[in-house]
Amino acid sequence: MKALIALALLSLVLLATERVLAWDNPQSWYNDAHGKDPGGGGLIGTGGKRDYTIQCLHCHIEPQKKIDGVFSPNPAFQSVDGSVGYEPGRRYEITASLIGEYLGTTGCGQYMTHTNNFVATFENAAGEPIGLLESDTGQSSANCPAVAPEPTFGTTITYAECRAVMPHKNVASATEWTFYWTAPPAGTGEVTLYGGFVDGDCRMNSLGDDVKMVTVVLPEGSSSPVIVPPSRAPSPRAPPGSASPRWLIALLALVLTAGAAHAIRLRRAAGVLG
Repeated sequence: MKALIALALLSLVLLATERVLAWDNPQSWYNDAHGKDPGGGGLIGTGGKRDYTIQCLHCHIEPQKKIDGVFSPNPAFQSVDGSVGYEPGRRYEITASLIGEYLGTTGCGQYMTHTNNFVATFENAAGEPIGLLESDTGQSSANCPAVAPEPTFGTTITYAECRAVMPHKNVASATEWTFYWTAPPAGTGEVTLYGGFVDGDCRMNSLGDDVKMVTVVLPEGSSSPVIVPPSRAPSPRAPPGSASPRWLIALLALVLTAGAAHAIRLRRAAGVLG
């Protein structure tokens, strides 16, 4: 029911505005939906529970689905039971990449522009923000400004609740953005990364854009992973009191080789061999 109400409210915002600006101004994420310059009212479109599962594609309608979006962490996420997972307490530098941009790169008129966008958040199963989220321009969930900052460097910002990161307006045509996430402590359990990417066209509204939503489920890994390259993986040891056939064969070969060498030395000493 909450999701339906939120989506209906968002629809009213779209109908009430003559031209939807598709959040060209980052401040629009938290602008009052009923205000003079209406915005999302805190709905960021991540697809997470905190956004009532509302996604970017609920505003950017009829996407062609030609683009892709990838979140690349450094260091890489762990392998946990065949899936990618996080190391508790680890700080990750994450690159968000819009792949396959094809809209807005050509054909924009003199008074037109295009805006690409992305958003990312980390939530637990209850929809609560998890871990320490940081932009690459100085804001974080531990030092959160009330209004959208306007930095002249970097690529991302976070503000208001600081539960999500997004681009700032000086990088409107970018296709790659950087932010940081410090994973929660051990015992937190599974975390989900919700994100979305928008390839904007030249029409300066929410129509005609392309969208890619991304969801990555991250199980909790170990705090101090030990990664052994497959080529150097240690052989299993036999339990105490037992003998490994390979070990016996190796020992026997060593004894025979040593015995043969000793016999040759004796025969040379006796003048049998030249």
